[in-house]
This record gives sequence, C-alpha cells and structure tokens, in this order.
Amino acid sequence: MTFSPQQAVVYDYLSTHAAITTRTATRELEIYRLSERIRELEKMGARISRRMVETKNGARVMEYTLTGYGFRAVPKCPECGMEKRNCGCNNISR
Repeated sequence: MTFSPQQAVVYDYLSTHAAITTRTATRELEIYRLSERIRELEKMGARISRRMVETKNGARVMEYTLTGYGFRAVPKCPECGMEKRNCGCNNISR
C-alpha cells in the first residue's frame, strides 16, 4: 500500500497522536484539505472516527481519530517515486 505524501503525513500523525483537527492539520502539517485526505485513507481501509469538538474560543472543528490499523504508511521517495523501503537513492534515510 503506498500513500501520497500528504496521506502519509496524516496517517503518521494519527498513528502517533490521539487525534487531529482541521486546525492542527493546517497549522502544523500544512494540510489544507484534511477531510479529503481522511476520506482517501478510509477508502484504502483505515478506520477513522470523527466528532465535532469546540475549541477554547468557542469555534467548532472536526476531530479525527484513528480507530483501526488496516495498513502501515509507506511513503514514496521524492526522487524516484518508489516506496522508500524499496528505493535505491542514496540520500533518502530509511
């Protein structure tokens, strides 16, 4: 299973944090269409729950939580486009 760069970032974040909101995705990860990345991950088999939460200032934002691991993120090499684990490029850390 290979992810686009943004899908890999979102999935890795969800794997290591309790949840992600649209605000967090925009500010910390520079992902501006989080709902679309979530939908794509769900189509690929990820189980993600969602709920509306209220921020400290009263704004309502969607919060997403990874509830099941259907696969593991395998990011692509930016140079050759292959999965990093199969990539032969010297400057890519594994």
